[in-house]
Amino acid sequence: MHLNPRDYHVLRPISPYGLNPNEVTIAEALKKLGYQTGMIGKWHLGDQAPFLPSRQGFDYFLEVPYSDDMTERIWSRDGSHWPPLPLMLNEKVIEAPVDRDGLTKRYTETTLDWIEENKDDPFFLYLPQAMPGSTSTPFSSEQFRGKGKNGPWGDSIEELDWSTGEIMRKL
Repeated sequence: MHLNPRDYHVLRPISPYGLNPNEVTIAEALKKLGYQTGMIGKWHLGDQAPFLPSRQGFDYFLEVPYSDDMTERIWSRDGSHWPPLPLMLNEKVIEAPVDRDGLTKRYTETTLDWIEENKDDPFFLYLPQAMPGSTSTPFSSEQFRGKGKNGPWGDSIEELDWSTGEIMRKL
C-alpha cells in the first residue's frame, strides 16, 4: 500500500487503492470478542466503499477519509478535480466541505457521546485526530484561536490538549 501507480507514496482522493479488505484489523479481532467498535477522526486508508472503516470491522465511524491538505490543490496528479474534503458518518457524506475549524471539537463531542452510549459493553475506539493536519496553517475552533503561545499551531495543540482532558474525564 506504500506505493501505487496512481497515487505514488500516499492515498489521494477517489483512489482505487486502500487497505486490503483481506487484512484483519484490531477492530475486526475485537468485534469477534463482543466489543463495540468505533472510529472517529482521519482514516486515510482509502475513501472508496471497499476500504471504509465499516468494511474493516468498525460498527460506527465519523471521519474525514483522507488528509486535509488535499483540498488545497485544485487538480490532482492525473488532472482530475478533487472533491471538497468530506465528513462521513458511516458510509454517507454528511458535510462537504467539512468545517475544519470545528473538527477537533466535533470529534471530541462525538467521542464523549459514543463512550456514553457504549459504557455498559466492552468497547474499542480508534481516534486519530485530524488536526493540526497537513495544511500550511492548522485549524482550531474559535474557543482556542489566538490562545496558544505558538500561533495557529499552538492553538491547534491547545485544543487537542483540551480534547484529551475531556475524554480522560469521561473515561
